Amino acid sequence: MILSSTSDIIRIVTSSTADIHVQATWADITTSAFTPGRTNTVITSVATTTIVASPGASTQRQVKELLIANRHASNPNTVSVQHFDGATSVTVFSRTLLAGESIEHDGTGWTVLNAAGSPVAAGISGPVDVQVFTAAGAGTWTKPAGFTPSFVEVVMFGPGGGGGAGASLATAVVAKGGGGGGGGAYNRRTFRVSDLAASESINVGAGG
Repeated sequence: MILSSTSDIIRIVTSSTADIHVQATWADITTSAFTPGRTNTVITSVATTTIVASPGASTQRQVKELLIANRHASNPNTVSVQHFDGATSVTVFSRTLLAGESIEHDGTGWTVLNAAGSPVAAGISGPVDVQVFTAAGAGTWTKPAGFTPSFVEVVMFGPGGGGGAGASLATAVVAKGGGGGGGGAYNRRTFRVSDLAASESINVGAGG
């Protein structure tokens, strides 16, 4: 990416307060000099933030590398990278970054990295929200706020039934044991997001 006028900037639009860390490096080129530069930016709000400022007069600023990382412990954040020339904004890349994920631009293209720093293959990654309920009693499932899911999959495991008590005798006569407990049931259902409310009540049964 090249910024060729004093109005050109690279900016990023964030959709949530999940911490976004940005490092940008560039080179300023004039007829007589080649000057490197860089900046670090931390974004913790829903905002539009300049991450590469415009070059000076009679200077071309060539963006060498951008590293944009979601450093929040759990929340996703949809980020859009834009080139703005002072009048028109063009989105050059947009993606929902899960917690720990990052994107890198090396001057030729974009690479998505998972939380371990390994490249993510195209077409197999997307935002995911997992909510687990294990405590017996009432609870509430809530639609994720950081992105709009396509579907909701509900997986249920029954706790199983308790075994029967063995016979209890006051004498030393051998008594028979009780029956074994029942195995826990399993069920799985997929729902369209549009069929669900913003939150749904759930109930976890107690084991036998």
